[in-house]
Amino acid sequence: STEMAVWFATLRMSQKLKKSDLQTLPQAQFTLFMDSPQSCRGRAFTLRGRLRRLTPFAIDQSSQSFGLKTAYDAWISTRDSGNQLVHVVAVSADAGLPNPELDGVEAPVVEMTGYFFKREGYAAKGKTGDGELELTALFLAGRIQYLPPQELVSRASEMTPWLTWIGIGVCCGVTVLVWQFQISDRRFRGSRTHQLTSLP
Repeated sequence: STEMAVWFATLRMSQKLKKSDLQTLPQAQFTLFMDSPQSCRGRAFTLRGRLRRLTPFAIDQSSQSFGLKTAYDAWISTRDSGNQLVHVVAVSADAGLPNPELDGVEAPVVEMTGYFFKREGYAAKGKTGDGELELTALFLAGRIQYLPPQELVSRASEMTPWLTWIGIGVCCGVTVLVWQFQISDRRFRGSRTHQLTSLP
């Protein structure tokens, strides 16, 4: 409760980060958040990963919410988080963003800018089913942006049309060459030189 004013202020600040900041801000690193939280706290980062859960919730207006009415609670896995998840609270999310927990689809890739807030304790389901206390990074973001899957074009697929046309050209050249040899042989057979060189 003592951090709620700072929590809401950081959420409002994350809204002011522009889309162009995605290229300039440093990439968020889960290991850095967990090992050196004090050096990361309050700094802006770009976070990219796979969305595992997304839940919208209403904000209690009785608190100092800085005009925020709703927010999104998300859990995201990054390439360096292993089997742990990053807890993200965002002001907004792209429309039509699939929720893998409810829709039964593959976890979509998302990207956002925001601030590392702190290491947060949460109750995780253990092997016994009881809630065990775990630590993760709490990240406050402005907007969760959906990155649709892109078709990767390899160098081999780019060269395939060129190789096809080159192969057709070589085949045509060989065909013309064989045809010219046959015409030349026919002309030679009808010549006096061929008659003189032929065996009786």
